[in-house]
Amino acid sequence: MRNTNFLLLLLVPVLLSCNRQPNPELLAALPGEWYFQGKPSAGYSFSADGSFSFWDEEVIDAGSWTLRGKEIECLGGDGAWSARIDVEGDSLFWGRSVFVKAKATGDLRERLLGAWTRKTSTVDETYEFFPDGQLLYTLNEENYTRIGKWQLTGNELELDLPGRGPEPIR
Repeated sequence: MRNTNFLLLLLVPVLLSCNRQPNPELLAALPGEWYFQGKPSAGYSFSADGSFSFWDEEVIDAGSWTLRGKEIECLGGDGAWSARIDVEGDSLFWGRSVFVKAKATGDLRERLLGAWTRKTSTVDETYEFFPDGQLLYTLNEENYTRIGKWQLTGNELELDLPGRGPEPIR
């Protein structure tokens, strides 16, 4: 009986550590962009190197992530937090939230449509992307407006504005 208790004491740490190993299917599926189902302007990007970013039209938080079993642990600017996650096909289930994985250029193209604004202390630019490839560019909400074209090839966006010429953006 004493030997059995001794063996159990040796096995408990091993059994507990097995549960903390990353789920291999999740570890393989997690890297990439995941956006809120129905709201492609917000979501998470997980990199294979263990970094993440959260965006809602612009990056709001960034940090590092690790996977322990089916629990993701993140450490970002808002502190540390963890949640149970699961992946089924192209869907990531995170608590009550459902995220959809961005797949290819088609998804990126859909996410790009609409108005995007870049604000700094000196510049306020708006780029509005239309499905037919037209681009409306406005600078500092003044009368400086240009109509151009845009094209997406893979993950590279090319803007062609009068007076500026083609600009590749990755």
